[in-house]
Amino acid sequence: MAEVWFYHLEREPLDSVLVKILVGLRARGERVCAHLRNAATANALSQKLWSIEDTGFVVHGIDGDPAPERQPLLLTIQEAAANAADYRFYCEGLMPETLHGVSRASILFEGADEDATTARATWKRFKAEGHVVKYWRQNEASRWEDQAAQD
Repeated sequence: MAEVWFYHLEREPLDSVLVKILVGLRARGERVCAHLRNAATANALSQKLWSIEDTGFVVHGIDGDPAPERQPLLLTIQEAAANAADYRFYCEGLMPETLHGVSRASILFEGADEDATTARATWKRFKAEGHVVKYWRQNEASRWEDQAAQD
């Protein structure tokens, strides 16, 4: 069974949260794919990843780059992860259809729109299927807490 982590974005924008998480996973050597709804978001995230202050850049690929299967981090608007990543991120309202071949799926959603409703339905579906689900929300100090563990 996969882990499914839901990140409720209320304090920081998607690009800020996603870049921090992706940098951390890559520092641990994880293979990652971020699924995005549009190419403009992917391009903006790519620019941020090429100019990380601490490291100078984070090696990654984007749709249209050669050999996406070799990329340790792939930003894509495609449904499939060409780099066969174990860690997948679904953003801008995208939800995974299946968790086959995924160790962890992270769904980043904003709370003030229809994404929250879709995220709740997805939570219920994956929990009913027996997956480990977590709901992360930022506290007042901007640290992420697992709210599901609080219940």
